[in-house]
Amino acid sequence: MKDNVYEFGQHIATIADRLDLPATIVNHDNNSMAIKVRVISLKKKERLLSSFNYGYYKKLGVIDTYEDTDGILDDVYFRIIC
Repeated sequence: MKDNVYEFGQHIATIADRLDLPATIVNHDNNSMAIKVRVISLKKKERLLSSFNYGYYKKLGVIDTYEDTDGILDDVYFRIIC
């Protein structure tokens, strides 16, 4: 389980990096991982979510998101659960 969580988190961070979106792993344990991605545009956020089939994994209960905004830029937190 731990390896799957870490690999999936790294996959999301790699995609974010390709889109020039800063990504940081903010929490990691044996069963879950949280990644913070600073979103600079809605278009890039949509590209990030569609690039790894977010809707499919959300339905499986493997990943969830929540957003935090400072009024200028949004931070999207991905929580990966296995």
